[in-house]
Amino acid sequence: MAAGPGVVLDAGSRLRAGRHLLLCAVWIVASLFTGYQQILDLEPPLRSVTQRCAQHLRRNMLVLALHAMACVAGFIAGSSLPLQAKHHHGVSRWVHEHGGRIAIGFVIAATTFSLSAQAYVLGHTLAGVSGFLRVRPACCCWAYFPMRSSS
Repeated sequence: MAAGPGVVLDAGSRLRAGRHLLLCAVWIVASLFTGYQQILDLEPPLRSVTQRCAQHLRRNMLVLALHAMACVAGFIAGSSLPLQAKHHHGVSRWVHEHGGRIAIGFVIAATTFSLSAQAYVLGHTLAGVSGFLRVRPACCCWAYFPMRSSS
């Protein structure tokens, strides 16, 4: 089956591209914050790691749950609203015909907002840590850049 015009990427390539884009956004945000230092406090490793993991899981699960609900709502709007359009007239009919596109647009906007908020928070933290360590943000960011596996 021939692909249409444009670039076709498999899921792995899209995931890697998304990660690289997010890391570049974090680096850009970190580069904008100069002179900021975030003091690192060293705690016992096991307690510190479990508390931080719990905080990150709580925040990320909330974001993922909200994203999942928005995606399900977009799917419902995209599949059921057009079926009901023939029973409506005027503006209501237009909303029913185009509700799926509007819902998907909302999901895209919400996802973009979520990713940009994460890039801002991570970039601000990266700027503080790199300022504390007296290294450039790119050096810290490069340490977490996903490397391509040989397999």
